[in-house]
Amino acid sequence: MNQWHTTPKPPQLPDNRQGLLFYTTTHLNRLRIMISPDDQLVRRSLEPQQYLALEVRQNQASFLMKLGNEEKCLKQVDIAGVGLESDKELTYWYSYDGVGRTLKYGKGYAMEETTLLTFNFDKEYNVPTEYNVPTSPPVKRARAAIAIEGDEEEGEPDTIEHNTFFNFDTRKYVWISYLDGDGANKSSLIMQQSPLTMNLPPTVINSAKINLFDLNDGFSMLSSQLSPTCKELYDTVSNLELETEVNPRLKLTDAIRYSILNKGCALHTRLIEKTGAFGGIETTYLRVTLGIDRRNGIGIPFVLEIWPSGHRSAIHNHGNTCAIIKVLHGSINITVFNRLTNPTPEQPKIIKKFDANAGQCTWLDPNWYQTHKLTNIREDFCATIQCYQYMKADRVHYPGFDFIAPQKDEPDIFYPDSDWSFDEFQAIVLQEYREYLKNSRPIPL
Repeated sequence: MNQWHTTPKPPQLPDNRQGLLFYTTTHLNRLRIMISPDDQLVRRSLEPQQYLALEVRQNQASFLMKLGNEEKCLKQVDIAGVGLESDKELTYWYSYDGVGRTLKYGKGYAMEETTLLTFNFDKEYNVPTEYNVPTSPPVKRARAAIAIEGDEEEGEPDTIEHNTFFNFDTRKYVWISYLDGDGANKSSLIMQQSPLTMNLPPTVINSAKINLFDLNDGFSMLSSQLSPTCKELYDTVSNLELETEVNPRLKLTDAIRYSILNKGCALHTRLIEKTGAFGGIETTYLRVTLGIDRRNGIGIPFVLEIWPSGHRSAIHNHGNTCAIIKVLHGSINITVFNRLTNPTPEQPKIIKKFDANAGQCTWLDPNWYQTHKLTNIREDFCATIQCYQYMKADRVHYPGFDFIAPQKDEPDIFYPDSDWSFDEFQAIVLQEYREYLKNSRPIPL
């Protein structure tokens, strides 16, 4: 209890220039995540002698720099909610952008809305006089950090001492030090290559059909820019349509609407049967699975979901999978939340809200848009095709979706089920609608 611990074998940052670190932990009184050119083999020490560190305490977060024997606080913020929450299992992230010479810190998912502390060396750092290095304009300092041979201007230093942290040729290692709190500590470190520089758009457009304005505006994610897993899913479902019948009088959309709205029909009955699992009837929706369980996602990967007007999901995540959601009919409102904690907050923080309309696709992966709530706020029903798949590098396949359950302090797990297979579903609703059309009088012209 209350003892300092330091990583015995610090891992190397995936890219010497940059990285994004996610440290999930609980029951700590103090945490340091340090990026350093020192490894244990070189220094043979219990901690690095030079570093750029994120330090998180109760209601406090700081960026620290150590060179030689001196440690300097670069920036600090002391406000409620910015620091450790030792009673929760929570993710603290640290973004190191060596190219932009920028450090960022936040909690949960790494997004602009979750960023709690930012420090930019070119804008905020004053070179200490004891380093005896003259101050130079930001662009020249950046060039000095790159240290291209023969490219230095006469009389200007080819390096600045603290730029050892931004030397692209120098390996960088990640050291973790923490001070135990009360309770068992569970910790994990995940490293990604790209730092947080901007938010990625939540909707996707086909990169084969864009114009110069689309490319310039950046309002949507280009399909070619998706991760390989998301792109595979997008290529699979992006051209899907809901209608499967050639007969213009027997539309699947009309059959679904009829079955939802009329008592005694299959969809209306199933919605009533599902009431109570996540709350009242307004928290029910229908899941129609397509194909087989390929064991590469959570359950059967392709799901047609039917959302009656006014119905919504619980707040839930997707087990760290990648997903593509295409709206086939109507419109769905998507509310994005920060990563779920254990225990869950009474009022989860909303990060973003947006509508996805018929024909549009949205995406998610383990860090982006992973936790959300879907709501049909329109008068007509909504139909979406959803598909999920683990990333290729994912070695821990979580079996379900965590969701905020009514009157529970910790997340519950939803193991994906199916109300019908697609063959069963379309046969049932089309037969109901055939009977209705057969028994209804023709409308006079």
